[in-house]
Amino acid sequence: MKPILRQTLPLTALVAAAALSMTPSARAEVPATCVKGVDLAKLGPKSIVGQGPHGEKAASPEVLALSEVDAAKIKEKNFKVGISMQTVNLDWSQLQIQGITDTLKKYGVTVTGVASAEYQVDKQIADIENTIQQHPDGIISIPVDFTATAPIPTRRSPKPASSSC
Repeated sequence: MKPILRQTLPLTALVAAAALSMTPSARAEVPATCVKGVDLAKLGPKSIVGQGPHGEKAASPEVLALSEVDAAKIKEKNFKVGISMQTVNLDWSQLQIQGITDTLKKYGVTVTGVASAEYQVDKQIADIENTIQQHPDGIISIPVDFTATAPIPTRRSPKPASSSC
């Protein structure tokens, strides 16, 4: 061991000394083609962008408000909702579930269950299909892969009548 230590100690000291002796002028200069002085807070859109799957316009949460009459109607319906998460093993996921559950409870909506896909698309699809069997009024999902889970029907409906088209 000692011979190796004697060989590596001078090299380590040399690397450390070289790093400490570097002056700003010895560092690589930023190329003139790079953008400088950009305020990162000003980058990006100034409002919500994007559309829903059927062309719905995006809206800020501040514009969503339920009247007391609407809230009472929701409470009367005794809605049931299932939750399907990418995972429940993160603090963020736990906070999302708590926020969703607390908000739904305020309106008398029952959460039938919370499923954790553990980042597995096939598991999440199975979880959603199992939740559908409970006949919820809705499913809140944070998908592992929204393209893969998008075709899952929200309700098992009878086959449409055949047509000549």
